[in-house]
Parts: sequence; C-alpha cells; structure tokens
Amino acid sequence: MNFADTSSGPDWATLLEKAILLATQAHQGQRQKDGSPYILHPLHLMAQLDGTDAQLVAVLHD
Repeated sequence: MNFADTSSGPDWATLLEKAILLATQAHQGQRQKDGSPYILHPLHLMAQLDGTDAQLVAVLHD
C-alpha cells in the first residue's frame, strides 16, 4: 500500500474553500471591537499556519 498516494484522499483545497465559506456565513454581520469584520480573526489565524488540517481548524475554531 502506498501511503503517499492521496488520489483517494480528501480534496483539501475544496474542504478549505467550504470551511471559509461556512465561517464567512456564520460570522456575517459580526464585528470585532475595532469595527472590522469578525471573519478576519479566523482568516488571519489560518494564514499564519502551515498544513491544510491546521488551517481548517483555525478558520472553523469560532
């Protein structure tokens, strides 16, 4: 068995795109204390991390 073969694994780009869309919808209309859109918090955290699994957790953590 070739564990490096990801052809049957998840499409990480699609999962991340869906997670960002879900988080954006969930935080629609929410603002941070400084008035900026709340979604920027999980997106900034996501951008600081390596690995799609960690990025998924970051964008969905709130």
